[in-house]
Amino acid sequence: MSGEIVRIPFGRDREVEFPLAPNWELVGVCEPRAVTPSADVAAEVRRAIAKPHGSPPLEQMARRAKTVVVVVDDVSRPTPVDQFFQPVMETVESAGAKPENIIVLTALGVHRPMTDDEIATKIGSWGASRYRCVNHDSAPGDHLVRLGRTSRGSEVWVNRLVAEADLVLSMGCIEPHTIAGFGGGYKNIFPGVAGRVTIAANHALNTTPSTFNMVGSRPETNPMRCDLEECGRMLQATVFVVNAVLDGKLRVVEIAAGDAVAAHREGIRTSERIFGVEIDAPGDILITGSAPMDIDLRQGLKALANTIRAVRRGGMMINFIAAEQGLGDSPLPTKKLHVGKKTVRALSYALLPLIGKFSFGLREEDLYFIYFALQAFQRNDIYFYSPNVPPEFTKKIPFFEIHASLDALRARTHAAARGPARVLVFPKGGVTYPILKG
Repeated sequence: MSGEIVRIPFGRDREVEFPLAPNWELVGVCEPRAVTPSADVAAEVRRAIAKPHGSPPLEQMARRAKTVVVVVDDVSRPTPVDQFFQPVMETVESAGAKPENIIVLTALGVHRPMTDDEIATKIGSWGASRYRCVNHDSAPGDHLVRLGRTSRGSEVWVNRLVAEADLVLSMGCIEPHTIAGFGGGYKNIFPGVAGRVTIAANHALNTTPSTFNMVGSRPETNPMRCDLEECGRMLQATVFVVNAVLDGKLRVVEIAAGDAVAAHREGIRTSERIFGVEIDAPGDILITGSAPMDIDLRQGLKALANTIRAVRRGGMMINFIAAEQGLGDSPLPTKKLHVGKKTVRALSYALLPLIGKFSFGLREEDLYFIYFALQAFQRNDIYFYSPNVPPEFTKKIPFFEIHASLDALRARTHAAARGPARVLVFPKGGVTYPILKG
């Protein structure tokens, strides 16, 4: 249908309208599958921890534990831990664990520390006032312990609190993830509370042309997932996960609890049923929105990463990223890069084989981000609408074509597309990913 208007969720309570060019044909709108959320999250978590996957019930596991460390995902993740934290911890305490022997540790990876208010929001005021809460630090120091080396060569360093605990409870969510396939399982610990050297090595495993995009992949075929699970098996502590599976509105659908591998495998079955969308063929143009991963630019880019396989090589991507907190904790570049998209595309062929072998002075997470960006810009023509990103960012990194005006974006993309085009739309690309039929 020519001249059609697509609507993209944008931020908490908004949507934006984007008109298609007359010669663009809308061939599919790919939404998360509608499912019924849990009517009683507390009851669902009690059921899950009483009948876990691959593990005795949590109460039985906690009876033997003198020290308990609770690892919770950080503010960049959407998990509503506060909805199930208290019933889990009441079970742990009823088994004999004392509050003074329980520590809550935030799984920051290389992200910024969480504030006290953010921790209280994440786990609820009941838990924040009851237990000692600690932010993980991935920098080298005595707070980390070396466990060994994986078969893929990763040096395994982990937070000492986790290494020396009797019981590790990991609370997070199972969601589509660009390089790990899905979140959840051992991922909250590796890289969540690992050392920087471990994080760097683990991420570098997927800086190859065949693994730079692994969203929705099977765990046994994913080098990063296989490596982090090998890291997990080196822990002496018993690990019990409480992983939420959410819907497209970030409501709890089910809780997968128990063994870090067995529970994870059960949870991804539900997650892929909700967020994996079958398509007949990649589109010529892909329009995707960052909802519900809208916090900042880094999180919003998940929409591009999740959906890039839904557009043909050489096609166009139009990305709507709310980025309510702008760049978030990502630093603004100090110098302007005097390169455009054509130059970046030409340089990418030389730079891509080197990333993963050399750090170029970049942070671990930034190194993978640059690798993915080079692959994406080499593959497709990419445009963004993100009015909350500071204009200085676009000026200093001009190959990121970020527009603050919908009219400017429309004019630019309509002019850049030549000839008829098949258009696919992923309104909630922050969590949805394509599955190519056949």
